[in-house]
Amino acid sequence: KLWSEAFPRKLLSELEDGKECIASARLAEIYEGKTFLKCKACNATVQRQASSLQQTEKTQAREDAKESNAGDAEGGQTVEAQTCRSCGASDLRELLVVSAELDDGTSSIRTTFFGKTALELLGLNNLTVDASTAISLKKEFLLGENLLLVLAGKRNSMSGAMEATARHIISRTPTAKDEAEFVKAKL
Repeated sequence: KLWSEAFPRKLLSELEDGKECIASARLAEIYEGKTFLKCKACNATVQRQASSLQQTEKTQAREDAKESNAGDAEGGQTVEAQTCRSCGASDLRELLVVSAELDDGTSSIRTTFFGKTALELLGLNNLTVDASTAISLKKEFLLGENLLLVLAGKRNSMSGAMEATARHIISRTPTAKDEAEFVKAKL
């Protein structure tokens, strides 16, 4: 009830640029998932340094070189703690971003889920594997699921198509009674 007092209830076809609303839709497709490093201080995206596998290989190469008294191993640069180029902070967080398609029968709309909302979409508490692996493992169980969400509409500047950002997942199982009352009021 608190959600419905804060946001109007709309169909996906009624979504407007820059406006937030509550919508009920079926998860029609999950396209991709990626993780980005974000600065906690200024929210800038931080370029990733070498992956942990590459870091492990470089560390091993340095240790091997020291043991053989050959000095630094070729390409064995020290990987320092990452910092934000915008503000210099070193307190970073990983942000999961998942792209999906929602459909309510009146429209189909590309929707982006960020951070905790993306984790909730996948039914995860935290991401312990690569995002694409998590999606491939969960996808068949999630497709066709009905969701009640708070969405923010956004017009794509390149294509002109309406898109959405999922702000909150209110329910993974909207009640049929609530849905019927909303549809009846629309008629």
